Formats: sequence, structure tokens, C-alpha cells
Amino acid sequence: MNTLKSLVLSVAAVLVVIGCGANPAEMKAKVEKVLDNPAAQMVICYQKELLKDRNLKGVVEAKFTVIPGTKVIKDVSVVSSTVNNPVLEQCTVEQISRLSFPFDPKIRVTVIWPFEFSPIN
Repeated sequence: MNTLKSLVLSVAAVLVVIGCGANPAEMKAKVEKVLDNPAAQMVICYQKELLKDRNLKGVVEAKFTVIPGTKVIKDVSVVSSTVNNPVLEQCTVEQISRLSFPFDPKIRVTVIWPFEFSPIN
């Protein structure tokens, strides 16, 4: 997530794997690769909102589920947010909702992924 990391201080992830037989570390690496694509769009959304509020920063925690047998992402939502900016929060949800996974998990995988937005300076 090089693009996003250039604008944020940190990105961490929590995977909630429902079922058995999944390797959380391996799943985290796969999810991170998938989330690299929408990161550029999230950065653009953040930059637009930052022009309106130079103090805008915080964390948007997004939750979504990857459905086994489909590679489809469902139930994308904001679990919590400290940015207090509905436009940025909605952009995060929209970018994740547009994704499909290049791998097919054998079990239902629920992901909670925090994006920390902060100006570079």
C-alpha cells in the first residue's frame, strides 16, 4: 500500500476469520495486496477533504466480508472513525465495495481494516 502509506502514519489490520483452516497471516498479506488498488482513490478523497480542513486526520476502520466461492466483497461499512468526515468515510466504503478478490477463500472471511489518514507535514 505504498501510495496510502505516503500519506498516513500507519496501517494495521485485524482479520476475523470465521471458520477453521485459514492462516490469518497469509490472509492478511492477500488482503493487503487487494487493498493497494483503492488506496490511490482514498488518497485523492483525503486530499480533497484536506483542502477544506487542514487539520483533518484520524482513522477510518472499515469492515467487510469476503464470501467463499464468489470472490465478492459484501457488507462494507465503517466500524469506527475519528476523522469526523462523512465524505471521506463514504469514499472509503465505496472504494472497498468496488473490489473483488483475486483469490477465493475457502471460508467466509471478515476483515476490519483501519486506514489512518494524516497530512505528510
